[in-house]
Amino acid sequence: MTSAAAHLRPRHSLRLAGILLGVLVTTPAHAQGADSLPSLRMAVGDLVTGGPQVPHRVGDSATSTPRVPEVAHILEVAGARHPFDTLQHIAPSRQEKRRWFFTPRDALLFGALAAGAVLVSPLDETWTPQLQRDYLQDNRLLRNGADVFQVIGNPGSVLSAASIYLAGRLSRSPAWSDAGWHATEAVLLSSASSFALKGLIGRARPLTRENGSAGVFRPGHGFGNDYSSMPSGHTTVAFALASSLSRELQVRHVRGRALAVPLLYTVASLVGVSRLYNDKHWTSDVVAGAALGTFFGVRVVKYTHAVPGSWLNWGR
Repeated sequence: MTSAAAHLRPRHSLRLAGILLGVLVTTPAHAQGADSLPSLRMAVGDLVTGGPQVPHRVGDSATSTPRVPEVAHILEVAGARHPFDTLQHIAPSRQEKRRWFFTPRDALLFGALAAGAVLVSPLDETWTPQLQRDYLQDNRLLRNGADVFQVIGNPGSVLSAASIYLAGRLSRSPAWSDAGWHATEAVLLSSASSFALKGLIGRARPLTRENGSAGVFRPGHGFGNDYSSMPSGHTTVAFALASSLSRELQVRHVRGRALAVPLLYTVASLVGVSRLYNDKHWTSDVVAGAALGTFFGVRVVKYTHAVPGSWLNWGR
């Protein structure tokens, strides 16, 4: 006669036993009625010792098969709707102590960001000047479009994120308020990082370039307007908004995300193009801004969902 635990791998047995033990420990007294606690204890005993045997007839012969307690039923008796409901009461405190917003791998990501900007830097002397041709600059539709997308980038990004958050709060929709809050955080964090990098790098804008060169830098002097070209701040916040909302749509499996995600990134990309058209940035500035904004957008959403008790979730 085989026990119920013998049908489970040791790893799975320990995991199930841990869940059941967590239910016994975390179930409040008012939820442990006269029948719930003994039922749980009997279920734990059945899981560990094999439990009572339930006759099962196969053909003409009666055989005995071990009764494996159903975890879902046990948790339902304890008042937990799903095994993760119980685990969330036990695990977060430990996980939150070990998780940090920035990780050692981020150094590699920022290194890759810098490398990508260097790789596209040869295009600085070609793409940006090409957009300054008279027939393009004289086109009224292009001029108006560039102005519109420039506003969409900033202040449009922060206003859009804040509007989504407020709409979620007013409509009492946790999903929308979470998405808006995380998007707002991503926009603000990426904007602050962009401002710091602008000041440290101190790259001259195309309008103020010396001798028509894209390689003029004054490190530490980029907190003004003339030498604050890299990275593009408008592009940074636009991609922070697009990537955070896209990530939320994917995490929540929202219908229509296959259409919404490309649309969000297309709008963010047009914001970057508008900055090139208006002769405010070099191509590598826009690429660096897109990478920086995407990093913060994805990281904020990933971190806040992994660590629900994070300080980034206080305004939800």
